[in-house]
Amino acid sequence: MAEPHHHRHQQGADIFAWDCRTGAMSLEVTHSSHYSALELVDLGARSNPKRPFVFVSRVLGKHIAARPGQMVAAQNVLAKNVGFPGRPGAVDETTVFVGMAETATGLGEGVFSQWYRIHQAELGVPQALYLNTTRYPIGGAERVQFDELHCHAVNVGLYRPQSKALRDRMAGARRLVLVDDELSTGRTFAHLVQAVRPFMPRVDRVDVAVLTDFSNGEAERRVGEVPGISTVAVHALMRGRFSFRETETHPLPPKSEQRPMSCRRAHMMRSTPRLGIASPTVAGQDMVERLWQLAEYRPIRLIATGEFMYPAQALGMALEQMGATVLVQSTTRSPLLVGGAIEMVIKLEDPYGEGVQNYIYNPPPATDSELRVVVHEMERNAEIAQICHQLQAINLRYVG
Repeated sequence: MAEPHHHRHQQGADIFAWDCRTGAMSLEVTHSSHYSALELVDLGARSNPKRPFVFVSRVLGKHIAARPGQMVAAQNVLAKNVGFPGRPGAVDETTVFVGMAETATGLGEGVFSQWYRIHQAELGVPQALYLNTTRYPIGGAERVQFDELHCHAVNVGLYRPQSKALRDRMAGARRLVLVDDELSTGRTFAHLVQAVRPFMPRVDRVDVAVLTDFSNGEAERRVGEVPGISTVAVHALMRGRFSFRETETHPLPPKSEQRPMSCRRAHMMRSTPRLGIASPTVAGQDMVERLWQLAEYRPIRLIATGEFMYPAQALGMALEQMGATVLVQSTTRSPLLVGGAIEMVIKLEDPYGEGVQNYIYNPPPATDSELRVVVHEMERNAEIAQICHQLQAINLRYVG
């Protein structure tokens, strides 16, 4: 993996330059808190003429593995930056968090969980709600459709909770917190805020929490133009601007033949954030102890499936606190090219049964010196069994 060239601009900004398979990237970092740029991002290439590169996060646990403690530390910084109600009498106001599928579902739930725990310790149990957008159809639930402009998945939407208590909580919220790994134009967030306004008529403040912000103020402007929104704040671990010079074109990979599906509810954990959760997911002690015993002091690699990212992180954090060496990463639908941050790729079956090609990046060759675990939410099925066979991993259905 080649390190980027780095130099400091005369005005003090850090400039990083990468060469990747599809071109050359120049990144100017204008602001960074707690992290240097190379602690947060690397560069990869993809077959997409609209955007033939991808910033690969080092703290997300998605395309490349990360330690649970690294992931939680970044989420904790964003949670503190989002902060707590500042208006008089606002302590009991509801805050709704939304994590963006598929890449930021774990990040979103992690920021929500850290925010919830800090609030609980300092102010008492918060009136809060976490939801994540999803590509999967959920029969019997009301879908809020919006335009996800840069997403690989088709038909991404947000579902309203089915619980009356959670629907009422959502309807009464004054603040909406949107979480993603990267912010570019803010258009997707503006579309989402506009789409949920009929169901959240009291919302007047929107906070955006991201690892990297390349919007140069456009996000605040676009979201602030949504009727009824009076305050917009963007919180990021790093801000900057970039330019990319394409040198090689790669054709788009052939689309998978997606099977028509009317409902994926049977493939989802009972308490799924796709339909709203009011408190953090907690790793079951029986699952933690089982993995600890199976590992026998070996390092553990937890491999989450697609959108189902946070439970793997929660397990990993509990194991890390017991003294285990843990890495967390996830399968994805995002097709990247080998090169730069991506050293190898393994094609996988679609664990949700829709027939869409899935991938995992940079897993080292499996050996007996590492315990690999596929962490998923589904009843045992042929796709999960095949993934476990390919990755030489054990099968762990997370029951919550």
